[in-house]
Formats: sequence, C-alpha cells, structure tokens
Amino acid sequence: MDQFLTDQFLTDRSLIDYPPEFLPTQERVVLAEERGAVVLPIKISANPSEVTYTWSRNGQLLVKDGPTRHHLKSDGALEIWNLTRDDAGFYQIDLRNEEGENEMLVKVDVLYSPRIHRISDPAEVMVGGSVELVCTADANPVCSNMVIWKWTGQGREVTEDDQLFMNNTTKLIIEDAKRSDAGRYECSADNGISPEATASAQLIVQFKPELQKAVELSKVAVSGDETTTAILTCKAEGIPNVEFDWAKNGVTLDPNNPRYLQTTLHEGPLHTAQLSIVNASAALDYATFTCTAQNPLGLDVFDIHLVSSSRPDPPTGLKVLSKTHNSVTLAWSAGFNGGLEQTFQVR
Repeated sequence: MDQFLTDQFLTDRSLIDYPPEFLPTQERVVLAEERGAVVLPIKISANPSEVTYTWSRNGQLLVKDGPTRHHLKSDGALEIWNLTRDDAGFYQIDLRNEEGENEMLVKVDVLYSPRIHRISDPAEVMVGGSVELVCTADANPVCSNMVIWKWTGQGREVTEDDQLFMNNTTKLIIEDAKRSDAGRYECSADNGISPEATASAQLIVQFKPELQKAVELSKVAVSGDETTTAILTCKAEGIPNVEFDWAKNGVTLDPNNPRYLQTTLHEGPLHTAQLSIVNASAALDYATFTCTAQNPLGLDVFDIHLVSSSRPDPPTGLKVLSKTHNSVTLAWSAGFNGGLEQTFQVR
C-alpha cells in the first residue's frame, strides 16, 4: 500500500517543478548497535531530480574530504561506521534543487551493552544498622531488573526481596546488619546486548572491640630474675581500627618507659597488641596487667597475670573423638603451661 501511494504521488507530480519533499515513508528514527554501522535513509521526491544533500550535526558538516566515518551514498543517505554511544542524537539533512530547499531531523538511537558507572564501594554500617548498596548502569535499552546484586561468599543468598529495582539502578538493602554480612558483593548488568557488565563492592560492618580471652592468654610465666623478657599478648577483633592501653595493678603504664615496650599490629579486623617487659623482676612485675581495647564504638578489657614459672595447670575437656576396633582418638584442651614447654602423657 505504501509503495502504491509513493508511485501515485510521483506520477501525479512528474510534470511539475517543485523543491525536494520527504515522502510519507521517510524514517525519522533509526536504530543501530554500538561498534556497528548504520544508514540514515532518504526518501524524497523532487523535480528537477538533481538534488544536493548536506548532512550536519550540531551545526557541523559531517561529510568531508579525507578519512571519515561519515559517508554520503548515491541516493543521499548517510552511512556511519564504527558507531559509539556518543553518535546517538539528531542529524540534520538539508536538501536543495533549482526550485528550493527542505530539511529534516533524523534521530539515531544507538543501542549498547551496559557499563556500570556508579557503585557503593566501600559501604559501611554498624552492627544492627541498615545500609543500601547502590549500583547504576549506563545502557541502551534499559530493561526491567537489568541490574542485580549477588553475594560472592558462602552461606548467604541475596534474594529479589532484598533489592529495590529502579530502571537502570538497583539498591541492595541490608537491615539489622550482622558481622557475617560483611564481605564483597557483586553487581551485574545485562540488557541483552553483550557483554554483561560487572563490578563489586565491599561491605564493612563496624563493631566494638571483642578481646580473645582464652586461658592460654590470661597468664604469662617468667623466672623473674631480671634476665628475661616477658611478652604479654592481647588480641581483639573490631572495626574500625582498635587502639590498646596497658595498666599494671590498675595504674596506666607510661608508653615512654623503656622497660615496657608496646607494639600493635593491625590485620583487617584482627588487632594484636604486645607488651614486652624487659628484664622482668619478681618484685616489680609479678602483677595483674590489664589490656584495654578501644575504638569509637566501645571498649573491652582483659586481665593478664604475670607469674613465676611453675608446673602446668591440668588439661580439661578430655573426650573421645572417634574409635575403631583397634584405635581411639582423644582430644583435650591444654591448661596454662606454667611458662615452660609442656608435654602430655596418656595412660
């Protein structure tokens, strides 16, 4: 039907001189994919038929001498090679013959694969709090549920109920955050044009210090003859970084005292403090030392007793792990070693 109308239109006007006119079948929007090529077609009638075609964009002529991605075809159409997303927009075609001129805008819609251009990384939340991880992708077309989040670790699953889908943006909402929620999350975007885009974000769950209070850390034994160095170790988990203070029998130690050397090591959420007592003396140093671990969210304390070398404490928790017809596997928890290397004998 369209072809019949076009032929009839041309036949009725074949004897009349008139400026270029666009046919009813002229396309005003052309779809193309990035990295490909596109032809912007021209469908006109004119008499005389000798027409000059001039393509421009934003006032700049497109068809020029020398190497170019823009090529004028014999029928006046514009061909563009190696498309990028920046080629999307309106192109103007100006037509002219001896009778006059005409013009039109043709829109090029460039379809392209997603690119993630905004992501919450890192994201921080306190234990018990709520946090949103936001991921936004640039893509054309934009599809429903195009952007999704997933957990990259083990033992946790991100469901659709955890996510808020908003066109090219998706929010992962974590409420009542737990320490186990910390880790890396991956955002991916797929609109049907490959390749899929991915990016990741680290969620940091902040919590107050929690000191390790194992039996083997609560006592340190040395001879006390002023010839050995006693090393007291204090370990805490916490985010953000944990700082330590030491006290002896309730009195804060002077960090500049050369007999008491304090060092701290930070390894992610694990923080280790050591107090080295040089030339430990029974008279001066057999005491209760208190380690205080602190960050902006709170503190925790742990007492370490420096005592004389002695016999070990008895082991605890003796139990049978497994047995066969001719063997048995036992396990136990070692007690304080009294400051000396200890061995175990099973009877």
